[in-house]
Amino acid sequence: MSIEPGRVLRKISSFGKPTEKCEFCDAILWKEESVGNVPEGTKPQFSICCQKGKVRLPILQDPPDYLKQLLDPNGGRRSSEFRRLIRSYNMIYAFTSMGGKKVDNAINQGSAPYCFRLGGQNHHNIGSFLPPDRTQRQQSTGNYSRHEAD
Repeated sequence: MSIEPGRVLRKISSFGKPTEKCEFCDAILWKEESVGNVPEGTKPQFSICCQKGKVRLPILQDPPDYLKQLLDPNGGRRSSEFRRLIRSYNMIYAFTSMGGKKVDNAINQGSAPYCFRLGGQNHHNIGSFLPPDRTQRQQSTGNYSRHEAD
């Protein structure tokens, strides 16, 4: 299939909302994600979430009330401001170093772009504004936008 340059495609594909639940881990999935053919009247089985019950993940705890309020679409001014700026907050992590307990570089044996495999929990390393001896110096750091300076 070839597409003409400059042509805008407006057709949207959608499976709708996911309606199936994994019997092992309660993940919500689309029927199309099930393993094999699903005869009528039987429950579909899934392997992309928990490998049919082979992988056990701890139940997620509810977030603190403060975060629930920030994510609530009816949460008021603070919530709407947070959701409006969420991309900016996420981009802050672009200036951090990613790390983990075990970084495996052994998979870089070919001519493909560099990649690594991370074992354990992923985390971000964000440096402190204080020097290593934890004493504050007279020098300060500030960020100013052009709009604030006007």
